[in-house]
Amino acid sequence: MQNVRTGLSLGDEAKASMPACPFQPPQRWDWRESGVWGHAEWFQLRSGLGYIYIECRLDGPNHCHIDFGQTYLVMGFVIRGWAKWTTSAGVVEKVEAGQWFTMPRREFLIDRTHSDGVAFGLCICSRVMVGQLAELSSQGQVNQQLQQFAASGELGEFVGGRMGPRTLECARQVSVGESAGLKRRLQIEANALVWIAELLSEAEAMVNATSPQLNAGDREAIEQLCQHMQHDPSYEYSMAELCQLSGLNEHKLKSAFKRIHGKTTFGYLRELRMDYAASLLKQDRLSVIQVANEVGYSNASHFARAFKERHGLLPKAYQCLYRSGV
Repeated sequence: MQNVRTGLSLGDEAKASMPACPFQPPQRWDWRESGVWGHAEWFQLRSGLGYIYIECRLDGPNHCHIDFGQTYLVMGFVIRGWAKWTTSAGVVEKVEAGQWFTMPRREFLIDRTHSDGVAFGLCICSRVMVGQLAELSSQGQVNQQLQQFAASGELGEFVGGRMGPRTLECARQVSVGESAGLKRRLQIEANALVWIAELLSEAEAMVNATSPQLNAGDREAIEQLCQHMQHDPSYEYSMAELCQLSGLNEHKLKSAFKRIHGKTTFGYLRELRMDYAASLLKQDRLSVIQVANEVGYSNASHFARAFKERHGLLPKAYQCLYRSGV
């Protein structure tokens, strides 16, 4: 873990294979700059699994940047305070004390915090680790989403909710105590694994409680909607238009689409747009700005962020890569 200009980077250690059970002290990071204060501790627990404790406070138009080195499934909980960040789709998300959240991420920016700051814990899981969790998990939608991430590295943009009593207690056990010594490190590993298990169980229960049963007609309607979006990914669909095209009401459309594809309708559409943008950049007939406009983005920075999230490179670098014949 190392300091970067606006936060921290896990660097080569996160990109490596994360050797199993490296009994080593946690790495600590402290950052002070005008308007920003941050502290973090990184525990490498086992192959494909790490835990980061983070505290930060932002004053004014500042942000804290966390670079994981590659795409991980990030499963976190807020210990105190609150934080906001903007997703690659331009949606502002807020999490506060007592909440859990999961998201696939290579990096993310914390845009705002409570005036007294925020403290949260992050369990970061590699695709291999997630695949192992899926093998142990019971059948259900959450299991399918784990399998999807393990196979492709893709998952819905953001999921979160209030922690139940058991999950909240497990989170407290992960975050309390001294951070030094072998005993504490083993406690963090054990408690983090229990917290992940409780979280997956709680998430599955939440899905089962809120998602209606799907019939063949619902699945056919979603498939036809996907085909329509694939035919014209650059069109600016509204939720009302998506409901009209599918013949489903908004609640049924959202829940059915998420159950079938593991992502939102607009998350799916964004991926279609980024794949279409990639094909246009490969052709090298349009500038990056023209490609952004072609796929429905008027803000170039939002387009660049969404494209990098999908393809791992900024649009210009991607275009130059294929221009060179790679």
